Amino acid sequence: MTPRSAPLAEFSGGDALTEIMSALELRGRVFCRLETSGEWAFNMPDDGLARFHVIEKGSCWVGTLEGDCRQVAAGDLLVTFGEHYLSNRAHPPMALPINDFLASARQRSRVTVRQSIAVDVQMLCGSFTLGPASDHPLIRALPSLLHVKGDGEHSPEWLQSTLRFLSAEVGRPGIGTEAVVSRLVDLIFVQAVRAWIDTHVDAQNGWVAAFRDRQISAVLGLMHKHPDRPWTVSELAREVGMSRAVLARRFRDLLEETPHAYLSRLRLQAAAELIRSERLSLGEVAARVGYQSEASFSRAFLQAMGQRPGAYRRLEPPRRSEAIVSPASENICNPQTCAECA
Repeated sequence: MTPRSAPLAEFSGGDALTEIMSALELRGRVFCRLETSGEWAFNMPDDGLARFHVIEKGSCWVGTLEGDCRQVAAGDLLVTFGEHYLSNRAHPPMALPINDFLASARQRSRVTVRQSIAVDVQMLCGSFTLGPASDHPLIRALPSLLHVKGDGEHSPEWLQSTLRFLSAEVGRPGIGTEAVVSRLVDLIFVQAVRAWIDTHVDAQNGWVAAFRDRQISAVLGLMHKHPDRPWTVSELAREVGMSRAVLARRFRDLLEETPHAYLSRLRLQAAAELIRSERLSLGEVAARVGYQSEASFSRAFLQAMGQRPGAYRRLEPPRRSEAIVSPASENICNPQTCAECA
């Protein structure tokens, strides 16, 4: 039987992607608008953050530890995971760690110098924190560098619209600006992932193929919407118009795990978040994620997480970075840096 495929916008189970993105608890942050000229190169560390760079003017090079080196130009968006460098040349003799790069220009006036030098490259820089679902297979499947290309001058229309709104908020901050900026930056991440998915229309397996398969996509959507339901493979197959055997085989072929294994992991991820964020008893948590008893939930949680739910609850909640919004003049970094970029 040939899988039925669909564009992203037509997924009958498209809510699965929405739920995965929601579970990430993205927190976006705008650092600065960076302006550079002449010879320059800096290295961004692997510190657990995803970062983005929107090239607004000129062109430069980006490289990763995996050897991916490419030129980017005005209108392009980069979303990076892990260590990478940006430079005016493909293979710079040396790329300073970002803190050292920033320190080399801290004594210069970011505003007055801006008026007196030619700017070769201008980019908007920021980062994302990734929450509890950062170990989801879809996120692990993303390349270390997501590159959304513009036309050499302008960004894709969706990015232009987001950036116009973002620029307006940063330029004239007011009540609620931090929340607006964070949501807009989050949108950049989600759209970059969608753009990456759209470049893999011929994928035969993996998450892209699963999202494009109408029936498997629908199964994922059902699991994410209702993890508390006592799903069986037969019930899921009936919901999406498949036989039990075909669903089990196709799911495993695409995602390299069984529906039951995926659902179990999904439930425990949801439980972990409930334990950390809600004032619920462990029995209530267990019921919300589909376990019939607190004891069975506790055993499954211990096996997956290495500790019992009560011990997990006592851990200090992870800190979430706040969006930084500065006045427009303070959001210009020149000639090569901004103190907030570190």
